[in-house]
Amino acid sequence: MDNEIDFCRQMLLEIIDKLASIEQTTKSATKKTIYTLIAELEEASTINIDFFRTKQLVQIVRLYKEWIHEFDLNFKANIAIIMRPLLDSLQEDITVKSCETKLVFKNRQLSNVLIPLYVHEPFHKGMIPSQQISSLKIKFPYLFKVNTENLANLSAFELFELSQLGNHKSLGIDLSATDLNIHWQLVGLDFLKELDYPTDLQYPYVNIHKGYFSHIA
Repeated sequence: MDNEIDFCRQMLLEIIDKLASIEQTTKSATKKTIYTLIAELEEASTINIDFFRTKQLVQIVRLYKEWIHEFDLNFKANIAIIMRPLLDSLQEDITVKSCETKLVFKNRQLSNVLIPLYVHEPFHKGMIPSQQISSLKIKFPYLFKVNTENLANLSAFELFELSQLGNHKSLGIDLSATDLNIHWQLVGLDFLKELDYPTDLQYPYVNIHKGYFSHIA
């Protein structure tokens, strides 16, 4: 029991620390909500009795599900990723799986772009600079261990991230573009639904080089 409490407390402290980093960098209305969420988690982390701690955490998750719609678009995905271990530990989930954001490039920006909620920020807009690859290998090692044998083990969110890496062979990933395309054809419709992405071929999509297109076909 003590080990379970220590593990839970460590998880909460890591979540609190990551949320605090976001809270310190924002001046939007999100700041107050994050501060309140941190305070609730800090209080829960001090509870040593499993039943009462779990009860408190379930209440916090209920509030988080209400607050997620209030979070600034620039931070919503990051907050969701931070909170996900807590939701998983309580076998909880949120209905929203994607959110709108603004992608900023050197000479332009694209607004109202739909991104998967649990996809990490470096993979939001593709076009990942080569100088970032070494740090991505450290932060996301599972992506660089993908091959044709374990490709099917990736979640929808992980497959989305993998697809943003470009030429996989040149990055040391034992996967061809053909293999990836075939896999997307097999799981694409189900995964798009899981990502909360539209599946209508006439739905507007975004080409990061040219802006909006009216349809895919």
